[in-house]
Amino acid sequence: IARTWRHFLLPLVGLPLPPFAEDSIPETHGDTEYLLNVAIYEQSQIGWDRLLLGMGSMVWRSLQQRLDSENPKPLQRSANSWINSAIHQLLKFSLRCWKHRNRHIHGKTRQEKQQKALNAARDRIKTIYHSPPQLDPQFRSIFEIPLLQRLRLPLFAAEQWISLIDHQVKVTKHNLKILLRQHIPINQHFSQMEIEARKQTIRRQQSPSKDTPRKARYRAVQLATKAMRDKLYAPKPRQLPAQTRSTGRPYSRHKPRRQNDGTITRHLLTRRHPP
Repeated sequence: IARTWRHFLLPLVGLPLPPFAEDSIPETHGDTEYLLNVAIYEQSQIGWDRLLLGMGSMVWRSLQQRLDSENPKPLQRSANSWINSAIHQLLKFSLRCWKHRNRHIHGKTRQEKQQKALNAARDRIKTIYHSPPQLDPQFRSIFEIPLLQRLRLPLFAAEQWISLIDHQVKVTKHNLKILLRQHIPINQHFSQMEIEARKQTIRRQQSPSKDTPRKARYRAVQLATKAMRDKLYAPKPRQLPAQTRSTGRPYSRHKPRRQNDGTITRHLLTRRHPP
């Protein structure tokens, strides 16, 4: 069982397989071979990385119980205690690998951790400047501040700016999805226009006496314009002036005109209106 586990777990943690055959899958026969194949299959379905987290197949216990029954020496432990101890050792090994990875990536001391985080943030800033993402026009341009000035930012400001760019990228993708959902293809748009035109033609044929809204509005505007012109340019009614107190005769503006026979007549001047 240990040789089988080493064969599948060593590549997961980045360790090469040994060249000798002691850590390869052993050759078994009979019921032991059947149980070993079933355990390998079930663990492959669960995941070999999950075995480092304590999630293993129960067939391993049955296989260990089978091996214990074939051992001529009496054992002081059972298969249940063996599987519990094996899971405990796998968890300790996984925890050690995780701590070693953290020390290698993030550093051992606090200063080393901050320096590694700052280097990672600067590398990310360079990547953003060399391949800028597509952002909405509502956001400010990335190149408003030069790259050299952006690289001088402290760790907290650099991480804040990187998180801001990530958020803007998510918002841009979300807005693009909404626009694509609301977008109507041009061929579908023309198809809807043709359908609407057919419906209007059918309505006109069914009720030819009724005008379209556009024609009715045009006719109403023309009638209102004509009524306004008639009211504005209509001739005013002629009113005779009242009689004067001195002569008792009505006052009128008459222009004297001499006839051929020598008599003088007066013609009333008509008032001119604007055309």
